[in-house]
Amino acid sequence: MGGSFNSTGPLEFNDLDVGGSVQLNGDSSGKRIDVGGVLKVSGSLQFEDIDVGGIVNIEGDATGEDIDIGGMLNVGGNLNLADRLEVGGKCRVEQALKAARIEVGGSLQAREIKVQDIDIGGALATQKGVRAESISIGDRARAKGPLFGDSIRVGERAIVEALYGKSVVIEEDSKAGIVHGENVRIESGCRILGEVLYSGSFDVDEDVSFAIEPKKVSSLPTV
Repeated sequence: MGGSFNSTGPLEFNDLDVGGSVQLNGDSSGKRIDVGGVLKVSGSLQFEDIDVGGIVNIEGDATGEDIDIGGMLNVGGNLNLADRLEVGGKCRVEQALKAARIEVGGSLQAREIKVQDIDIGGALATQKGVRAESISIGDRARAKGPLFGDSIRVGERAIVEALYGKSVVIEEDSKAGIVHGENVRIESGCRILGEVLYSGSFDVDEDVSFAIEPKKVSSLPTV
């Protein structure tokens, strides 16, 4: 279907394939949604897969399996995905975000995030933090809010606030606040502005500055 589609009320559907824009009024549910331009939902949405080239705005909660957005995604409530969230530009979730895998090229904002694997290329902001098995913050990226993960990698020239992990790697010329890890590696040129605690190995290059002397502990504080 080309052009645009506008529902007059709540809609149940199987496949929705529109080249232009879609407006769904009220709580709706379906399977596959493929929109070339803009998808707007005035209520909550249940789905299997969403593939939109431009912008998605969902005023309520969104529950499904997979989302692939070329531009921007805005969710006014919670976003729960059984599988993958991939956004090329910006993603904003007003409440909690849960997924198996998250990859965002631009910025991601949510109250809290629970995920298996997350890869952020630009900016990440949460109030209650990210909890994941694997966290990757890209080169020159920014992360506001605590990061809790089994494996945490911070790219070069990135800025992060607080890291709590089993394996923590901070690459060259980055800046971090608190660092708690079992095994910690910090590369040259980094500035660590907060407390550094480690319970296993600690590998640090030359030319790394610490506001507080790193300390080895028998066990890390529970967070």
